[in-house]
Amino acid sequence: MSNRVARGARTAAAAVLMSGALVTTGVLATASPAAAAPSSCHIGKGWNVPGYVWYRCDSGSGYYRAMAYCSNTPGGWGLYVWGPWRGTSSGLPSQANCPSSHPYLVDGLGERK
Repeated sequence: MSNRVARGARTAAAAVLMSGALVTTGVLATASPAAAAPSSCHIGKGWNVPGYVWYRCDSGSGYYRAMAYCSNTPGGWGLYVWGPWRGTSSGLPSQANCPSSHPYLVDGLGERK
């Protein structure tokens, strides 16, 4: 009798785990098609000191921001700096400015979500 009880408990536990996995999978599957990315994006880089990056997206839906990698010596190691998130309907660029402690722009790009 105890083997039957143990097997029933294991079966019930497996069913609970599987139903949780199915619910999680279902939530993830329905969330991804709803996300839309910005498009028609443009980037500009200011190589003067201090450097900066601007990024703007004109179409689609969602948000975007500029990201700059800045260094304290030309081409050296540095840090990342981000501009503010902007919505595509704002028409405004996001700008990331290199700080005075790391004024040299190494590279920059835009990020979308």
